[in-house]
Amino acid sequence: MPFSQGASKAKTLSKPRGYPLPDGECYTEDLCPVVICVPNKDEYFQALWGTMHYLATWIAWQRDDDKRGKDAAAAWQFANASTEIGDRMGCLDELQTDVNNILTLLRSKKDCCDSNITYNTQTIIVTTITPGVGDPPDTWGDEAITTWAEWGEYVCYHAHAYVDKLVEHAETLHAATAIGAMGIGTIGAILAGLTFIGLAIPVTWLIAAGIAAAALYFAEDLFEDTATNIQAARQDIVCALLTGGDLAQAVEDALASAGDWDNFFQHVDYATASAIIQEGGDGTEFLESETKDDCADCGYDLLGEEDVYLEKITGEALEYDEVTKIWRGRSAGSAGCANLDIRYWTDATKTVRLHVRIESISCDKDTTCGGADHHRGFELDPGWTEVYGYDHPTLPGIDDDPVQRQYATHTTGNYWYEFRLYAAT
Repeated sequence: MPFSQGASKAKTLSKPRGYPLPDGECYTEDLCPVVICVPNKDEYFQALWGTMHYLATWIAWQRDDDKRGKDAAAAWQFANASTEIGDRMGCLDELQTDVNNILTLLRSKKDCCDSNITYNTQTIIVTTITPGVGDPPDTWGDEAITTWAEWGEYVCYHAHAYVDKLVEHAETLHAATAIGAMGIGTIGAILAGLTFIGLAIPVTWLIAAGIAAAALYFAEDLFEDTATNIQAARQDIVCALLTGGDLAQAVEDALASAGDWDNFFQHVDYATASAIIQEGGDGTEFLESETKDDCADCGYDLLGEEDVYLEKITGEALEYDEVTKIWRGRSAGSAGCANLDIRYWTDATKTVRLHVRIESISCDKDTTCGGADHHRGFELDPGWTEVYGYDHPTLPGIDDDPVQRQYATHTTGNYWYEFRLYAAT
């Protein structure tokens, strides 16, 4: 019995003790972060931490003649110093950054060759047009024009279309950030659409990629109010295009307070967008030959009852709505045409005539008596600029009353006519 006990004890002592050592050099500072799941109890984290500290002792490792166990322990001491177990693996922040960078790269490469992207220098389009100064251009796009009024109707249509695009793309940006789909292709399409509106010209990869990299950190509610803010600034944006104003400033004024200008819209080439709309294209590609004739308020301030004194020449009534700033006049019926004539003065003393533009709102008569004179605002003082309603490019040849007047004429019978008044700024 004693012999057998002794034999058993000797056999047990012959087993190697400790964890196996790696081949070759045991010490290394090359760390590999890993993610593990631990039962969410403080005691279990303490047990894990105790085990890791045990690995940082030489007795945890196999014995060998070179005493490499101390090197293995030193490697674990270095690793433990880099591990913030108390913060529940807070040391993985660097790993998270690496993952985010990889995700950004994958998004970039996924659609890097989209047709909206170019690796060449971005196209820049400029215009020599100064709206309303000198003779109008001979053409807008591929359409011949002879007057600034014709030019304005083409630009008016596409200025409103541009605002519609701004609104549309703002909604796309909001949706894309909400679902994390702000790739280079999406960004390139929006930049190209707002820079080369109506033309198939791409934007540079460098600009689009820069926005895509930053887009990873966009909040989900970014661009939430952008479309609404652009709609509210529609008139300012349209007028910037019609008058040769600063389009970029008009958009920035609408979006700067919400930060959307800095996050995206500052990267649009608004000078090129303005040139394309004012020129009607780039000389090889042309915008649609569509017109819109209700953009005449640019450069005019809407007048209220306190700003203008009206006197009827003919008519039975004249009313004013303080909320809508709409004037409403009723004609006097006659055996022939029923006319409504109104003079405009700065005040009741009638000493200074007021230069106004009339916006025709509505009329309850359709049939005119002398269509050439239908719904006109005009002045007859030589040398003054002619002004008129939206839908009339010329003025009637009336010269028997040297005062500025609003003139409307219909077939026999009273009618109501509504209008707003504007003064040049």
